[in-house]
Amino acid sequence: MRRRLLNRLLTRASAPGDTGLASQVLPSLARAVPRTPSGARLVRELHADDRWAARYLAARVIPRFVPDHLAADEAWHLLLRLADDDAAVVRQGAAFGLGELAIAESDARTLLERLLDDAARPRAQRRAALRSLTLLAVTPSTEDLAERLLRDAVLADEGLAPGAEVVVTRGIGPRDRERALEILRGWVASSEPILRRHGARGIERLREAPV
Repeated sequence: MRRRLLNRLLTRASAPGDTGLASQVLPSLARAVPRTPSGARLVRELHADDRWAARYLAARVIPRFVPDHLAADEAWHLLLRLADDDAAVVRQGAAFGLGELAIAESDARTLLERLLDDAARPRAQRRAALRSLTLLAVTPSTEDLAERLLRDAVLADEGLAPGAEVVVTRGIGPRDRERALEILRGWVASSEPILRRHGARGIERLREAPV
């Protein structure tokens, strides 16, 4: 795709109140970004762009360039910057990117675990890491890791516990209801009161949610 056309579409997608156009355009733009050195240079530029649609696009495609055109460590740090973004939609894109990166790269899984464990790290980054577990939990190669990290998040940080419950009920539940119920039943069976509380509440929310 020509850069001039890309810039025009990103500017229009970022216009206030034009979320409909953004939802139509951004998936196509993500598919159009070439997995080449020039594509990697493009996403480096887009991640610091003034337009939120450009930053969101970068968050969604950064993992695709690892390891051929971006080192995993660089991709991780780019995504963390986007996890601190002022725009909620960009933070959501960063969470998705962190999940994709962790699925593809074992080193990123270690970094993800450290981020969740470190209460001194920025809250927005830890929340993005938590939301990324939605993808890990429904991917066979990482589902056990996601379940453990969700459990650890509830036990380790009262501030992250409600978010972990939301990841299970609203993130995993619509994709794999049985998987979500399995996780929550494990919490209910725990000897830890906080796990039992969030597990029971999560099961109730799943029961109320439309199938």
